[in-house]
Amino acid sequence: MKYFEIVMKYLIGIEIGLISIEDFADFIDNQISELENVPDIYIEISLNINKGIKELSTIISNYCYENRMDLTQNQTDKITKDILTIIKEKYLNGEINTKECVEFMHKLSLQFNDLSKMNCIEDYYNLAIQGIVYTLEDVENMITQIFKENSIT
Repeated sequence: MKYFEIVMKYLIGIEIGLISIEDFADFIDNQISELENVPDIYIEISLNINKGIKELSTIISNYCYENRMDLTQNQTDKITKDILTIIKEKYLNGEINTKECVEFMHKLSLQFNDLSKMNCIEDYYNLAIQGIVYTLEDVENMITQIFKENSIT
């Protein structure tokens, strides 16, 4: 079932704007050329990825519905950690700034209706920018804490 997690990680990454659809297409193409038993969903994605995110999301959703696939809590946790790892790497490498980091965290939390600090981090950032509550250093410490809480150190 690992391929299902991978597909969902890419889909969510694309939906929040962290991963490009081109990166997903490259991944799928590589998997199709390397695997002996290519999952059906990879073929469906390959045939439809050029139609855009809306169509792609529908294809994946329909496939999951037809095959009675739904994310478990363990899979959701793994996907969250995987996406947070991408966010962390981009943040630490300077590819994204603090504002973009908190926006990605907030969007990720909305995917799973997560009501944790990650859901509010964008608000904390905006309050810090306005000088109402918190400082940017406080927000950066919160970001670090979120990475720690999700075992992404």
